[in-house]
Amino acid sequence: MANEERRVPGYVFVLALILTGVLVAIAVVVLRPTMPLGPDVLLIRATDTIRASPDSTAVPADFGPKCSKWSWNDRRGVLAVESDVELAAVEGVVFQQFVLASQGFAYNASEFVRPVLKLSGSGWILTSPVDQRSLAPLVQSGENVTINGQTYGPGATWTMQFSYDVITARGTVSILEEITFRNEGILRPHLVPTQVCV
Repeated sequence: MANEERRVPGYVFVLALILTGVLVAIAVVVLRPTMPLGPDVLLIRATDTIRASPDSTAVPADFGPKCSKWSWNDRRGVLAVESDVELAAVEGVVFQQFVLASQGFAYNASEFVRPVLKLSGSGWILTSPVDQRSLAPLVQSGENVTINGQTYGPGATWTMQFSYDVITARGTVSILEEITFRNEGILRPHLVPTQVCV
């Protein structure tokens, strides 16, 4: 009798493919470069919905630079900072993101992101993007922050409103800021390569 060809059963082939895929995935996870981390900071996220009334007057405002060196990944809970930012003395960050509720602002190209830093040995004050007036002082105590006498721990969310008038050449403009805060607690920012701003 002639020798019959030996055939590899289909399930063995599929099993070999799956095993190869798992080994490649493990190698990618284990060998991928990890991002360096910065020092511990207390992160307070703030979503600032701001309105000017009447909105027919363009009020100058600073909503942050065109290319921010700071970014927040909500899905992963990661604060990324470009590696050329000096973080050695930073103890806390209010990561402020602006949402325009009216068109009554004049501003340069912006990502609508502004970090408000707490430096070692200094105060921590949230200011207006319109005229830099003090809106609220913040006091850090470990992973807690106190604003206007109220203390908020990690995971806490709260909303505050600030209203004020600004004098312009075309008359008085009323500004309303509604800011929703969230205390993300102490974390270490991921340091990412410096990007070219174009």
